[in-house]
Amino acid sequence: MKKLAFIYSAGLGTFIKPIIEALKNEYDIRDCPVDKQSTMDRAIGWADIVWFEFCNEVAILGTQEDIGKPTIIRLHSYEVFTDMPKQVNWKCVNKLIFVAPHIREIFEKIKFPGRMYFANVPSELPVDIIDKIIIPNGIDVKSIKYTNKQPGTNIAMIANINYKKNLPMALQIISELADRLHDSYKLHIAGEFQDKRYKLYIEHIVGEMNLVDSVVIHGKINNISEWLKNKHYILSTSIHEGHPYNIMEGMAAGCKPVIHNYYGAAETWKKEYLFNTINEAVKLIQDDSMPSSYYRGFIEDNYSFDEQMKKIREVLNES
Repeated sequence: MKKLAFIYSAGLGTFIKPIIEALKNEYDIRDCPVDKQSTMDRAIGWADIVWFEFCNEVAILGTQEDIGKPTIIRLHSYEVFTDMPKQVNWKCVNKLIFVAPHIREIFEKIKFPGRMYFANVPSELPVDIIDKIIIPNGIDVKSIKYTNKQPGTNIAMIANINYKKNLPMALQIISELADRLHDSYKLHIAGEFQDKRYKLYIEHIVGEMNLVDSVVIHGKINNISEWLKNKHYILSTSIHEGHPYNIMEGMAAGCKPVIHNYYGAAETWKKEYLFNTINEAVKLIQDDSMPSSYYRGFIEDNYSFDEQMKKIREVLNES
């Protein structure tokens, strides 16, 4: 079997672990969370194919010297808003995987307008020198318990709570629902705060808006499938996403998606799931015309883990 090294920053292995599990009988795999340079150097020296998960500091360090073997980088989202991609030695890279079309667009047209220039690479290097591939994230729908939802009032959010997730907009939505309809609507948040200032603000404003009985912050949830069983909607108010698992998990469980129209959302989701204003979000939540099987079916048809793995295998077979 070919030797395949998956190299990533220690603590950032969540997305790659299912892929490693799926490929373990097809490749001799080294799972390499990096905490020091020597660990990465040994993995690169050992491998026939090198995969860097995230286009971040680890990919920069790993490509500074010519690797001399097929090398893949998968860029998720946050990296494109940093200068890290410019610091990668792209002469070492054969394939660059994006998780969504709009992430590639930001990479090429916004972060690197016109032709793309990289550190340590001749300035005449054209943008198409590297094989750039879009492979959306996928989830194993069999691992998500589906429930045939009846109209209800439990709204779920799954997110590490930070400014990008735009929780103040979610509070405005739940407040509007309470004012217009009734106060039985509840916002359930699975996640932990990542900033003490943000935590202070949210706890303060929830009290000031009289939403103490309408907002429940559950913290980290280990079994999301079970947690979603009694939820009716999956809400995303993010200002930016790559290809988010939280929405896919909610839809696979049968929850109706209510998604703020972030840049690139219309390429990933049906427009009927999107909203621009608080008013539009409330209308989406009020409309229960589609059965919950419709939402699970969308994930099965578009973002299954099997389909993601089929495309990843194609990339590896070509390497």
